[in-house]
Amino acid sequence: MKLHKLKIWPVFFIAVINGKKLFEIRKMDRDYQVGDEILLQEFNHHESRLTGRECLVRISYIYKSNDYLKEGYGVLAIRLITDDTENLIFGHRADDHLLSVQELSERCRMLQAQVESDRYFLLHLRAKMDKIIPM
Repeated sequence: MKLHKLKIWPVFFIAVINGKKLFEIRKMDRDYQVGDEILLQEFNHHESRLTGRECLVRISYIYKSNDYLKEGYGVLAIRLITDDTENLIFGHRADDHLLSVQELSERCRMLQAQVESDRYFLLHLRAKMDKIIPM
């Protein structure tokens, strides 16, 4: 079993820790195997920096097919294996300082702005995918 460290955008990170996103589409440039663990590190792509939030998932299934995916890519079915989601949602861990209400409010405002930006990106991506794979 290996541990892979991967960056993930905030909108997708939140979906993973909320249990709504159970897969990762990734370039198969690593030796991913069922049972491997992935440390997903939230990455703010607007500021090009890690946020410090992370979660641990385990690969439960790997799908690779050049018929339906771009060559060299695969779908990794993942399962959240950390039970620290409450602290992840609030942006701290037990060994870090607690955020003040003002800091938390500011982070929420920043996240809302990112979500609006990401919403446009996802709509654009969905339109492109609908052209590639008609529903």
